Amino acid sequence: MSIAAAITYAAVADALGGAYEGMRPFQTTPQMIDGGFGNRKAYYWTDDTAMSVPIIVAISAGLDLRTSEGEQYVVDGWSAWFDSNPTDIGIQTRKLLAGVETRTPDALAAAALDHFQQFPNGSAGNGALMRSYPVGLAGLDDADTYRVAYRLASLTHGDPMSSALSALWAVAVRRALAGELNIRAGLHLVEDALRERVEALIREAESTDASVFARRNGWVEHAFAQAWAAIRRGDAPLDTVNAIIQMGFDTDTVATIAASLLGARYGDADLPEDWKQQVKGWPGMLLPELVAPFVQDPQRKS
Repeated sequence: MSIAAAITYAAVADALGGAYEGMRPFQTTPQMIDGGFGNRKAYYWTDDTAMSVPIIVAISAGLDLRTSEGEQYVVDGWSAWFDSNPTDIGIQTRKLLAGVETRTPDALAAAALDHFQQFPNGSAGNGALMRSYPVGLAGLDDADTYRVAYRLASLTHGDPMSSALSALWAVAVRRALAGELNIRAGLHLVEDALRERVEALIREAESTDASVFARRNGWVEHAFAQAWAAIRRGDAPLDTVNAIIQMGFDTDTVATIAASLLGARYGDADLPEDWKQQVKGWPGMLLPELVAPFVQDPQRKS
């Protein structure tokens, strides 16, 4: 459908799910209300969108994410957000941004890899996957989309599975813009050592109810599987987002992940207009401001 719709759906789902973050499963229809970590005000997006903003703005400004300049622009954006003392930030992301002496892409990547080597079973949170979708909107081909998304994921999460799933999702978002809903579109790009594991995860997601993955959806494999399993049910996009939020736990992040793909494929016409107009967040901007460059020029890309 459109770049603007992908961004809009992801940000709205993020704000909607943010009020329920950390909750156990529930039955009522999610609403735009205050709540969640830090008792966030209604209509405000979380770190999921805040960390996506620098990537989105880089694309709208025509920066090439394949270059060191493009990477540094994104890192500078994350740094500015981190220095604003956000109430919601992943544990690993906080540690890395606070711990490096100089916030450069290479320094962050080295620190993330070191963290993974020290904690090989504790470095695969969902904090990279949640912000991978904008790379799929950058106008790159599949291979470059995968490579850039993998690289940006690796700046905060050194586990290669986290980077691979983030990159795979970005490729799927790219394909969704052209009307194709295919999570396997970038599977051939996954490194040989991980491809079988990724394929097995996709098969599991396609044969399992999404709610099964919710209890541990703070981890990237569970977040990926829950989002894809929910989409595969074939419900209307907003029903899918609501169902994910009702499953509880990391509600905003999984809703954001799924919504990015749904918005890219189906558009955002089913979202309430007041939600689209009022959602807002760091760095002090309304959602219509964030998507304006893509509304004015739907084909804008890096």
